Amino acid sequence: MGLSRRSQMAIEAMVAIACSGGELVSTTMLAERMAVSRRTLEPVLQALARAGLLISTKGPTGGYALALERNRISVQQIVESTESTLEEESDHKPSPLCRGVIDPISKRIRSAEAELLAGIKLSDLRLEAQRLGCAPSYSRPIDYVI
Repeated sequence: MGLSRRSQMAIEAMVAIACSGGELVSTTMLAERMAVSRRTLEPVLQALARAGLLISTKGPTGGYALALERNRISVQQIVESTESTLEEESDHKPSPLCRGVIDPISKRIRSAEAELLAGIKLSDLRLEAQRLGCAPSYSRPIDYVI
């Protein structure tokens, strides 16, 4: 099973923003650091903002910041905010074997995964990124006008 690429991008973006020290982080800066296009990243960030995990500020100095404290955001919340809740539509009718054996296993896997992800906080991931030396650092250039 594992995490989708979209969920991985969302988690990476959230960790990067958590490392910003409260500064706004632009989509361009995030996309460059994550080696993805703005076009690919923007819908992920918008989904996180709609879920109340990010605050979006528009304009030339705008960007994204965490909407909640790092220790109040779980990986489960991040994943749920970016994954579609719609089941694939199909005219396929599951067989009795599928309904009786495979579906219950799938439900148990999803439940175990959700429980694991709920226990991992954004603050934990930020600390691990810092420990490994892979946490991005952000500092806006200082612009003095005299």
